[in-house]
Amino acid sequence: MGLFDRFRKGDSPENKQIALVYVDAENAHAQPDSIRESIENHFGGDATQMYSYSKWSAKSVESKKYRNAGFRLVQADSGDNNADIMMSLDAYETVRDFSERGITGVAYISFHGDKGFTHLLEKIKAIPGWSSVWVTSNKAPTKMIVNSASEVLKIVPPLSATEKVSQRSKPRSRQNKSRRKKNRNKTKSQTKKSIPNQRKNRRVNQNLNPLRKYPLFLVRKIQEVRPLVIHQCPI
Repeated sequence: MGLFDRFRKGDSPENKQIALVYVDAENAHAQPDSIRESIENHFGGDATQMYSYSKWSAKSVESKKYRNAGFRLVQADSGDNNADIMMSLDAYETVRDFSERGITGVAYISFHGDKGFTHLLEKIKAIPGWSSVWVTSNKAPTKMIVNSASEVLKIVPPLSATEKVSQRSKPRSRQNKSRRKKNRNKTKSQTKKSIPNQRKNRRVNQNLNPLRKYPLFLVRKIQEVRPLVIHQCPI
Protein backbone atom coordinates (compact mmCIF):
# COMPACT_ATOMS: atom_id res chain seq x y z
CA MET A 1 0.00 0.00 0.00
CA GLY A 2 1.47 3.34 -1.07
CA LEU A 3 1.46 6.60 0.82
CA PHE A 4 -1.30 8.09 -1.36
CA ASP A 5 -3.49 4.99 -0.90
CA ARG A 6 -3.25 5.37 2.88
CA PHE A 7 -4.74 8.84 2.64
CA ARG A 8 -7.54 7.69 0.34
CA LYS A 9 -8.64 5.00 2.81
CA GLY A 10 -7.83 6.85 6.03
CA ASP A 11 -8.30 10.40 7.13
CA SER A 12 -9.43 12.92 4.57
CA PRO A 13 -6.75 15.28 3.28
CA GLU A 14 -8.69 18.28 4.60
CA ASN A 15 -8.39 17.02 8.18
CA LYS A 16 -4.79 15.89 8.19
CA GLN A 17 -1.52 17.43 7.08
CA ILE A 18 1.72 15.61 6.48
CA ALA A 19 5.33 16.55 7.21
CA LEU A 20 8.13 15.91 4.73
CA VAL A 21 11.74 16.31 5.87
CA TYR A 22 14.71 16.83 3.57
CA VAL A 23 18.19 17.24 5.05
CA ASP A 24 21.33 18.28 3.21
CA ALA A 25 23.65 16.19 5.39
CA GLU A 26 26.69 17.76 3.72
CA ASN A 27 25.56 21.20 4.89
CA ALA A 28 23.58 20.62 8.10
CA HIS A 29 25.58 21.23 11.27
CA ALA A 30 22.95 20.00 13.73
CA GLN A 31 22.81 16.38 14.86
CA PRO A 32 20.13 14.20 13.18
CA ASP A 33 18.46 13.42 16.53
CA SER A 34 18.13 17.15 17.25
CA ILE A 35 16.73 17.78 13.76
CA ARG A 36 14.08 15.10 14.11
CA GLU A 37 13.09 16.08 17.65
CA SER A 38 12.79 19.78 16.78
CA ILE A 39 10.68 19.05 13.69
CA GLU A 40 8.31 16.68 15.50
CA ASN A 41 7.84 19.17 18.34
CA HIS A 42 7.13 21.92 15.82
CA PHE A 43 4.77 19.82 13.69
CA GLY A 44 3.05 18.21 16.67
CA GLY A 45 3.53 14.65 15.49
CA ASP A 46 5.73 12.23 13.59
CA ALA A 47 7.13 13.17 10.21
CA THR A 48 5.67 11.24 7.27
CA GLN A 49 8.91 10.94 5.29
CA MET A 50 12.48 11.85 6.21
CA TYR A 51 15.35 11.91 3.73
CA SER A 52 19.01 12.86 4.09
CA TYR A 53 21.27 13.51 1.10
CA SER A 54 25.03 13.08 0.94
CA LYS A 55 27.85 11.07 -0.60
CA TRP A 56 27.39 8.35 1.98
CA SER A 57 29.88 5.76 3.10
CA ALA A 58 28.24 2.60 4.43
CA LYS A 59 30.45 2.38 7.52
CA SER A 60 30.76 6.08 8.33
CA VAL A 61 29.70 7.45 11.71
CA GLU A 62 27.40 10.02 10.10
CA SER A 63 25.47 7.42 8.11
CA LYS A 64 24.86 5.40 11.30
CA LYS A 65 23.63 8.52 13.12
CA TYR A 66 21.11 9.34 10.40
CA ARG A 67 19.91 5.75 10.12
CA ASN A 68 19.45 5.49 13.87
CA ALA A 69 17.46 8.74 13.82
CA GLY A 70 15.06 7.24 11.26
CA PHE A 71 16.25 8.97 8.09
CA ARG A 72 16.34 7.30 4.70
CA LEU A 73 19.79 7.84 3.19
CA VAL A 74 19.86 9.05 -0.41
CA GLN A 75 23.20 8.56 -2.16
CA ALA A 76 24.28 11.63 -4.13
CA ASP A 77 26.34 11.35 -7.29
CA SER A 78 29.97 12.42 -7.27
CA GLY A 79 30.58 16.07 -8.08
CA ASP A 80 29.97 19.45 -6.50
CA ASN A 81 26.44 20.39 -5.38
CA ASN A 82 24.91 17.14 -6.64
CA ALA A 83 23.31 16.46 -3.25
CA ASP A 84 21.73 19.95 -3.29
CA ILE A 85 20.34 19.48 -6.82
CA MET A 86 18.94 16.00 -6.15
CA MET A 87 17.35 17.09 -2.88
CA SER A 88 15.75 20.20 -4.42
CA LEU A 89 14.24 18.23 -7.34
CA ASP A 90 12.93 15.42 -5.13
CA ALA A 91 11.43 17.79 -2.55
CA TYR A 92 9.64 19.97 -5.10
CA GLU A 93 8.29 17.07 -7.17
CA THR A 94 7.02 15.20 -4.09
CA VAL A 95 5.26 18.28 -2.67
CA ARG A 96 3.71 19.04 -6.06
CA ASP A 97 2.43 15.44 -6.41
CA PHE A 98 0.82 15.56 -2.97
CA SER A 99 -0.76 18.93 -3.74
CA GLU A 100 -2.29 17.62 -6.99
CA ARG A 101 -3.99 14.88 -4.94
CA GLY A 102 -5.38 17.42 -2.47
CA ILE A 103 -2.94 16.60 0.33
CA THR A 104 -1.53 19.53 2.26
CA GLY A 105 1.38 19.75 4.66
CA VAL A 106 4.71 21.20 5.65
CA ALA A 107 8.07 20.66 3.95
CA TYR A 108 11.02 20.95 6.33
CA ILE A 109 14.22 21.77 4.48
CA SER A 110 17.27 21.40 6.72
CA PHE A 111 20.62 22.99 5.87
CA HIS A 112 23.02 25.38 7.57
CA GLY A 113 23.20 28.43 5.32
CA ASP A 114 23.40 27.55 1.61
CA LYS A 115 21.69 30.35 -0.36
CA GLY A 116 21.09 27.93 -3.22
CA PHE A 117 18.02 26.58 -1.40
CA THR A 118 16.17 29.92 -1.43
CA HIS A 119 14.54 29.07 -4.76
CA LEU A 120 13.27 25.72 -3.41
CA LEU A 121 11.81 27.34 -0.29
CA GLU A 122 10.01 29.96 -2.39
CA LYS A 123 8.64 27.37 -4.86
CA ILE A 124 7.23 25.13 -2.10
CA LYS A 125 5.73 28.13 -0.30
CA ALA A 126 3.89 29.05 -3.51
CA ILE A 127 2.19 25.62 -3.80
CA PRO A 128 -1.40 25.81 -2.43
CA GLY A 129 -1.82 24.18 0.98
CA TRP A 130 1.91 23.85 1.60
CA SER A 131 4.46 25.80 3.63
CA SER A 132 8.25 25.63 3.65
CA VAL A 133 10.21 25.67 6.90
CA TRP A 134 13.94 26.27 6.97
CA VAL A 135 15.48 24.11 9.70
CA THR A 136 18.89 25.35 10.82
CA SER A 137 21.29 25.73 13.73
CA ASN A 138 22.78 28.86 12.16
CA LYS A 139 23.15 31.56 14.84
CA ALA A 140 23.24 34.34 12.21
CA PRO A 141 20.72 33.31 9.53
CA THR A 142 20.87 35.10 6.19
CA LYS A 143 17.96 37.49 5.67
CA MET A 144 17.47 36.39 2.07
CA ILE A 145 16.91 32.75 3.13
CA VAL A 146 14.65 33.80 6.02
CA ASN A 147 12.42 35.81 3.66
CA SER A 148 12.18 32.95 1.15
CA ALA A 149 10.76 30.47 3.71
CA SER A 150 7.33 30.43 5.32
CA GLU A 151 9.00 30.01 8.70
CA VAL A 152 12.41 29.39 10.27
CA LEU A 153 12.90 26.62 12.82
CA LYS A 154 16.08 27.20 14.80
CA ILE A 155 17.76 24.22 16.42
CA VAL A 156 19.68 24.82 19.64
CA PRO A 157 22.47 22.21 19.69
CA PRO A 158 23.16 20.50 23.03
CA LEU A 159 26.12 21.82 25.01
CA SER A 160 29.36 19.92 24.77
CA ALA A 161 31.32 18.90 27.88
CA THR A 162 33.75 21.81 27.37
CA GLU A 163 30.91 24.35 27.06
CA LYS A 164 29.23 23.01 30.20
CA VAL A 165 32.46 23.46 32.18
CA SER A 166 32.92 26.99 30.84
CA GLN A 167 29.33 27.89 31.79
CA ARG A 168 29.88 26.68 35.36
CA SER A 169 33.04 28.78 35.64
CA LYS A 170 31.35 31.97 34.39
CA PRO A 171 29.77 32.97 37.76
CA ARG A 172 33.12 32.56 39.50
CA SER A 173 34.89 34.67 36.94
CA ARG A 174 32.25 37.40 37.41
CA GLN A 175 32.76 37.31 41.16
CA ASN A 176 36.53 37.55 40.72
CA LYS A 177 36.09 40.43 38.32
CA SER A 178 33.86 42.36 40.74
CA ARG A 179 36.29 41.63 43.58
CA ARG A 180 39.24 42.97 41.55
CA LYS A 181 37.25 46.09 40.66
CA LYS A 182 36.38 46.66 44.31
CA ASN A 183 40.04 46.33 45.32
CA ARG A 184 41.07 48.82 42.64
CA ASN A 185 38.51 51.35 43.85
CA LYS A 186 39.68 50.83 47.44
CA THR A 187 43.33 51.42 46.46
CA LYS A 188 42.36 54.59 44.58
CA SER A 189 40.46 55.96 47.58
CA GLN A 190 43.38 55.21 49.91
CA THR A 191 45.77 56.97 47.54
CA LYS A 192 43.51 60.04 47.40
CA LYS A 193 43.38 60.17 51.21
CA SER A 194 47.16 59.87 51.59
CA ILE A 195 47.95 62.77 49.22
CA PRO A 196 46.36 65.49 51.46
CA ASN A 197 48.13 64.03 54.50
CA GLN A 198 51.47 64.27 52.72
CA ARG A 199 50.81 67.90 51.81
CA LYS A 200 49.73 68.69 55.36
CA ASN A 201 52.89 67.14 56.82
CA ARG A 202 54.97 69.12 54.38
CA ARG A 203 53.30 72.37 55.47
CA VAL A 204 53.83 71.53 59.17
CA ASN A 205 57.51 70.81 58.60
CA GLN A 206 57.90 74.11 56.78
CA ASN A 207 56.24 76.05 59.61
CA LEU A 208 58.54 74.49 62.20
CA ASN A 209 61.59 75.69 60.34
CA PRO A 210 62.17 79.36 61.35
CA LEU A 211 64.76 79.96 58.60
CA ARG A 212 62.59 78.88 55.67
CA LYS A 213 61.88 82.54 54.66
CA TYR A 214 65.61 83.30 54.16
CA PRO A 215 67.69 82.40 51.10
CA LEU A 216 69.60 79.16 51.32
CA PHE A 217 73.08 80.71 51.17
CA LEU A 218 72.17 83.05 54.07
CA VAL A 219 70.78 80.19 56.15
CA ARG A 220 74.04 78.31 55.72
CA LYS A 221 76.06 81.35 56.87
CA ILE A 222 73.86 81.79 59.92
CA GLN A 223 74.17 78.13 60.80
CA GLU A 224 77.95 78.32 60.60
CA VAL A 225 78.09 81.38 62.85
CA ARG A 226 75.27 80.61 65.34
CA PRO A 227 74.47 76.91 65.25
CA LEU A 228 73.08 76.78 68.78
CA VAL A 229 71.13 80.02 68.92
CA ILE A 230 69.04 79.14 65.87
CA HIS A 231 67.20 76.47 67.76
CA GLN A 232 66.66 78.66 70.79
CA CYS A 233 65.45 81.91 69.24
CA PRO A 234 63.78 82.12 65.84
CA ILE A 235 65.21 84.93 63.70
